[in-house]
Amino acid sequence: MPASDTIRSLRIVIFLNILRDGAGMVNRELGFAEELAKAGADVTVLSYFKPAFIPAIEGVKIRRVLPVKYFDLLYETALGTALAWWPIRRILKELKPDVVLTDLPHETAWAVRFRKAFRYRVVYTYHGVANSKYYSGAEAVELDRAREAVHRQLKQVDQAVVVSDFLLKETRSIGVEAVRIYNGVDCRLFHPERRFQNLVCTGPVALFIGRYTECKGALYVVQAFRRALENVPNAELVMHGYMESPAYMQQIQSFIVAHGMEQQVHIFGPLDGKEMAYRIHLSHVFVNASMSESFGMPLLEAQACGVPCAAFASEGIPEVVEDGTTGYLAPPADPEELGQRLGELLADESLRLRMGAAALEHARTYQYPILKDELFQTLENVMKQELRT
Repeated sequence: MPASDTIRSLRIVIFLNILRDGAGMVNRELGFAEELAKAGADVTVLSYFKPAFIPAIEGVKIRRVLPVKYFDLLYETALGTALAWWPIRRILKELKPDVVLTDLPHETAWAVRFRKAFRYRVVYTYHGVANSKYYSGAEAVELDRAREAVHRQLKQVDQAVVVSDFLLKETRSIGVEAVRIYNGVDCRLFHPERRFQNLVCTGPVALFIGRYTECKGALYVVQAFRRALENVPNAELVMHGYMESPAYMQQIQSFIVAHGMEQQVHIFGPLDGKEMAYRIHLSHVFVNASMSESFGMPLLEAQACGVPCAAFASEGIPEVVEDGTTGYLAPPADPEELGQRLGELLADESLRLRMGAAALEHARTYQYPILKDELFQTLENVMKQELRT
């Protein structure tokens, strides 16, 4: 669908915390930034901190608020607020945006703060808050507080956007009529033609990319892999992610040792974005055991590589993985069933190829040139609204 005169005339600021390669929210906004620029809109990506990388997207300008990358010292702190107030105001005054797009509460708060002064609309994409029932103590309390704060914020913006039907139910429960626009994928990066050829592997490889934390189910992944080994004893599991809890990492390591899997489970830290596609192409099945997932971006990226998935049917994941077609879904918190399904995929090459082909076709429906029409329509509707004061 060709862009309307409204879209071509828009001045848009996409306000992020930091441009960093491979981050899911960043990938989403850069994907849409490219489509908006192609349509003729004036697009600026504003990074709160100094960008960690500069994407080369024709027609998209990159600006930054602070010339540093110090999250811990300056993000959501009194010092950071004091340092950022004047640069943000100056940039917004200079750019004169019609719309400011945000993805996180901190940048949304800034956008709302200056909305009246510079007369623009704020469109906030809500990606969800982790379910506190998978945490305990102060961490659980903080998550509940964060969700309540976001709910208040969703009522302040001009348009709320969510990334799944799962989140649409949440926003409707608080009286907010959001628009659902799925996360997308750049199939140019994750295309199966980039798969390495003639690799020597002793057996099929399962891959986990995420975070080593309870709600993301890294221990469940290892437990499921133990079950899969009963059917595929030469399989290997490669894991990448941020190691957030030493105690949780100890549980994972202890389980590996207790079941003699030291030579078959390989644990690594996080990947940067350029490596992720290559790692997926080195694997045969992508495994995810997240308990709290509003969408599941890595699952979509794996499917874009033509790699089938095994995961829990948690929250928004069934919207991304088609059970029995692009992969297998197991009941949440059931590593035995997940392991059974994972083992079936690891053991049967013809099944993997069939599901992998279906996964690729499924992922292609999430490309940004397709999803952009929903965003364009949302922006047109927002521009018809009265400016909030």
